Formats: sequence, structure tokens, C-alpha cells
Amino acid sequence: MSRQLWHLNYIQAGEPEYSLLSYRYYYTQDGKVSGVSATLGSTLNQYLTYDKFDRLAGVSTRSDSGFYNAGTYEYLEGGAAVRKYTSVAGTSSNNETTEYTYGYDFEGNLVSITVNGSYIGYLYDNLGQLGREDNALLGETYE
Repeated sequence: MSRQLWHLNYIQAGEPEYSLLSYRYYYTQDGKVSGVSATLGSTLNQYLTYDKFDRLAGVSTRSDSGFYNAGTYEYLEGGAAVRKYTSVAGTSSNNETTEYTYGYDFEGNLVSITVNGSYIGYLYDNLGQLGREDNALLGETYE
């Protein structure tokens, strides 16, 4: 099932109508968004998947210019909070990808980012305020 929600056209007197920007949304049978297609010169398609609890499980994005990104979500057991999000992005022209992994604690605080194996850690105090960052990417620690 699809529904076009937003469409912008350019019309000049005596000329054919020209589409500038178009969004098309796709839905599952139970009404969840399963895909989005955006066109502005080139087309970008995004596809969404859900787990058995109807939580977002994955997002993949592709453009006709060669960009792609695929991400997966993992959740805390029995909860709605995201425990980990992993994303791989790149382009078809250079065959290089970058992997990002984001880790979260039970309160939903970002506690780690890993970029192609380089770790960045975050520590919080008892009030939930950021107290320290250990950044292996930059070789620095911030307090």
C-alpha cells in the first residue's frame, strides 16, 4: 500500500509541468511505515523492518547515485529502549564502508560509539550527567 503525501511541482506558462520534489510513503497492512521514496533529481529509497514486538528492527537506504546505508537495532530485553544501533554506510563507487555502533544503558544514555573498531566511551554521574569521555579515535580523555 502506498500513499503520496508531499509533491512539489514547478509550472511555467507554456511549459510542461516539472516535478521538483516528491515523497512517497509505503505502509504495511497494519499501518506501519515500511518505506519512503524521495525524488529530487535522483531517488533515495529507504526501507524499514520491524521485530515481533513492532519495534523498529532495521533501516536500509539506497540512492540511484550509489550511496547506501544499512542499520539494525537491538533492544534491552523486555523493554522499548535501544541497547545498540549498528550502521554500515558507503558508496558503490569506492566500495568502502564505515561501520558505526552506538551502545546505550538502561536509562537510554549513549555509553559508547565504535567507528570501524575505534572506541569512544561515555561515563555518567549519579545525576545522569556526562562526566567523562574516553575517545580512542582522537587519543584523548575529556572530564
